[in-house]
Amino acid sequence: VKLGVKPPESSHRRILDTTGNSEKLKARIIEWNKGTSRPTYDEPYVLGRWSCSVTTVPQRASTSLSETLEALQAAGFDKLDLYVDSIQQLNLQLPGNVNNVTYRRNIRTYSHWYLTLAEMYMRDPYCQWYAIFQDDFVAVRNLKQYIEQSTAQLSVRHYLNLFTFMENETVAATARGWLPAYCDKNGRQLGRGAVGLVLPHRAVTELLSSRHMIDRRQDSVRGHRSLDGAVVEAMNSAGFKEYIHSPSLLQHTGEQSSMGNPWNTPNRYPFAKTFPGKDTDAMTFL
Repeated sequence: VKLGVKPPESSHRRILDTTGNSEKLKARIIEWNKGTSRPTYDEPYVLGRWSCSVTTVPQRASTSLSETLEALQAAGFDKLDLYVDSIQQLNLQLPGNVNNVTYRRNIRTYSHWYLTLAEMYMRDPYCQWYAIFQDDFVAVRNLKQYIEQSTAQLSVRHYLNLFTFMENETVAATARGWLPAYCDKNGRQLGRGAVGLVLPHRAVTELLSSRHMIDRRQDSVRGHRSLDGAVVEAMNSAGFKEYIHSPSLLQHTGEQSSMGNPWNTPNRYPFAKTFPGKDTDAMTFL
């Protein structure tokens, strides 16, 4: 600049901002999605592509993890990545729907979940849906296919909570299908449970860029807790709504919360009252 010579554009600007590269990316998106039935200029995702992960700890290998992985396979999630919050190897014969296993060094629930979502996005930033599950539940069958076919009518700014319990059961009692989650008297959603969350592409980019999600780690009381509350607060602040389902699509199977939250009885995690059973075919809800 001092010599009167304009500096070259940085590489990221060449990729993101120049007309030529924008048009190339748009053409790729149209090719991926086999047409222009959805916007190609604001959300560069591949129609129908999923990234799916399960977060766990080694202790669950001998209790609920196997049942959860089997339930996800029956639900249609045939490609999963497993993220373990420990360097201790899992003592478990993994089913065929598990692709990769990543180990971390005891960073605890909140950080483990956030880094898992970030890695899912960094490995494949072009998915339409990102599903992140905990390790102690069963599910209705054909759940993935049902989500693909039942969510087109939802607003663009949404994410899905597949586990319906506590205050959300009052919402689920009055209607069927996808419903906005319960709001308190101030109009805030509570984000009850993060057993299974499905985040559309735009929700992931908003969540990972949320200042609230970063600052929450510094909270001296909740820095490792209340993941569900952190997610819903960040999403609501960005104009996204949490949707739950009636009936519940997942059922929690763990007798204890991994965080030791003292719900109705000491350390007992509550269950969904509307779960229809793991042999229920979700496609019958259409």
